[in-house]
Amino acid sequence: LIDLDLARRVAERLGNLPLAVSCAAGLTLLFKSNLESVLNWLNTVGLDALRLDYAHLPRFFARMLEERSPAVNTLFELCGVFALPRVSSAIFQTLADRLQLHLSGLLVLSDISLINWPEGKDYFVLHPLVHEYSALRLRNAPRSLEMRRGFSQYYGELAAIWRHSPNDS
Repeated sequence: LIDLDLARRVAERLGNLPLAVSCAAGLTLLFKSNLESVLNWLNTVGLDALRLDYAHLPRFFARMLEERSPAVNTLFELCGVFALPRVSSAIFQTLADRLQLHLSGLLVLSDISLINWPEGKDYFVLHPLVHEYSALRLRNAPRSLEMRRGFSQYYGELAAIWRHSPNDS
């Protein structure tokens, strides 16, 4: 019988990546132990002791996305425009609207754990490794230049509004 709270804490400790459950299961087998022992090991020793090679993760993410629609893939690549893994929902929606993309694809990305919506926040978050991959995908995407121009234009418009707004002083 699996303790769901322990499983959730192990998944969080592994970064909430879609392969967290597989990692936890693998570690459980490795230690011939239970999830509590795995969590204790993660908290005291950590994954660095395993010297994991993350080179396989881009292939893992690519397989997850190849089964999705082109629109979902484009939305994922748009996440790579942002310098940090935390993405403003409002700015993302503005850019998606300009590119005529429907945001329903974000629910797909959330369902497969590529993005996470903190409760009550106006942004979503990508795991750092996922964010790095979205930036890589963006560089190779046919719409990369268009997405980057839209991002620059958005901030240019904000700067123009700020420049022309009356001073409060």
